[in-house]
Amino acid sequence: MLKIFNFERVNPISDISNIEQRVILPSSFTGGARYMMQNYLDAMSLCKWFGYHDYFIIVTCNPKWPEIQRFIADTNLKPEDRLDILCRLFKMKLDSLIKDLKKNSLLILVQAVVYTIEFQKHGLPDAHICLFMHFDYKLPTVEHIDQVIFDRIPNNDDDP
Repeated sequence: MLKIFNFERVNPISDISNIEQRVILPSSFTGGARYMMQNYLDAMSLCKWFGYHDYFIIVTCNPKWPEIQRFIADTNLKPEDRLDILCRLFKMKLDSLIKDLKKNSLLILVQAVVYTIEFQKHGLPDAHICLFMHFDYKLPTVEHIDQVIFDRIPNNDDDP
């Protein structure tokens, strides 16, 4: 035999607005305030240990990458229609770059890498990377810095 109870007899709170329970998210919860603060403190401890970063690199997702164009060639889609593919490919390329910088000695001796990924106004991801070099490979003067700084602006004729 089933017994049916009135909900108020089981849980006597009749006004739902009186229920308050505070939830504190741990730093292991990705995207939470404690997570962000923990990552910030980790980055600042690298600055304390290695000094200021030596290189600041910005990597931007390009919807004209051959891999993306090959994927959307057989469909009527635009690259911005499949942001999941763009983000996945961008993360793969970023991980490859970070691996090259750290393990394959692309820039001699990198001691530490800190990066963050954000999304631009038009929805494409970009990464801001700070590189901390070994003390022997730091850039001590402005002249040394000027030897390695460059930027690349695409030519409108080659890349409309």
